[in-house]
Amino acid sequence: MVTGLRLEIVERGIYTTSTGTIRQMPNGIGENLVDEVELERSTTAIPARPGVSFGFEFLVHGRPAGTPMELTTTVVFPPPGLTPPGASQPVTASTTPMVVEVGAPGAVYRGYTFDYEWEVAPGPWRFEVRAGDRLLAVQSFIITSESSLRR
Repeated sequence: MVTGLRLEIVERGIYTTSTGTIRQMPNGIGENLVDEVELERSTTAIPARPGVSFGFEFLVHGRPAGTPMELTTTVVFPPPGLTPPGASQPVTASTTPMVVEVGAPGAVYRGYTFDYEWEVAPGPWRFEVRAGDRLLAVQSFIITSESSLRR
């Protein structure tokens, strides 16, 4: 049993990622399993264009250190959601399980890459990290046109 469990968001923004594999989720949203990430720019304003990767990094605190912990990350898309090719209705959120090590020295990355034009949905995007029903962290981003980013 882990005590004192908490997440600390240490960075957020636009990232350069190297994709290892892409796993297709049942809801039609792909999950990129990345090998490496590097923060390009710390921001919560993300340009709406294919090829952009954004997300956040967090540390997992608690005791005892080294304990594997199952978490879920949910990405909540702006209304009306994303409509993958062939889908009959928009997908409003996508949840992915993950296992992390409590007290690990390196930060954990969770993010999203706009691989296709249909994924580029302007508006508020929200990442939620949970342990069971307990909400541990929320990181929000605004996806916007590049012209509004220059203002």
